[in-house]
Amino acid sequence: MARLELSFALTPIEELLEGRLSPDRYWRDVSSSITYYFQRLSARTDELVEKFGDQRIEGSLTISDFLKVGTQTKLTAMRSVSVLVSGWPQIPAQGQGEVVVPVSGVVVGDSVTASPEGGLENGLMWNAYIPSNGNVAIRVVNVTNAPITPANRNWRLVVMSWA
Repeated sequence: MARLELSFALTPIEELLEGRLSPDRYWRDVSSSITYYFQRLSARTDELVEKFGDQRIEGSLTISDFLKVGTQTKLTAMRSVSVLVSGWPQIPAQGQGEVVVPVSGVVVGDSVTASPEGGLENGLMWNAYIPSNGNVAIRVVNVTNAPITPANRNWRLVVMSWA
């Protein structure tokens, strides 16, 4: 298992507490130190990619607890499922149709993407959302001037849960 440790020297807080540095100066020094070391880390990462290329993980990658994206969002789970979606109504010209499929474990507040496996009939656009716990709705919009009935097909759903 690879382990990344990052250490750097910060201006001692005693200098601030003893009045040898102003609070503005102290925080500017701390900020500069942190920025400098993250720039070094980024540059070293670029060197690794340049020398060894992009790295692939064979097998599985386990992230315990959560993956933090940005500064506040925590991705707590990500799952993918293929479901057969059938029973589409005929979608009128310039109209829309929707099918709700049960998907275990999804809750309102999760995000979902849907992709029709093998494509979709010309003139149809889609989106997906979670209308209630345990269900994913796939909405298809007909942008043509003729009615279209979508074929039964598998859809790949990717659900992400956030904390």
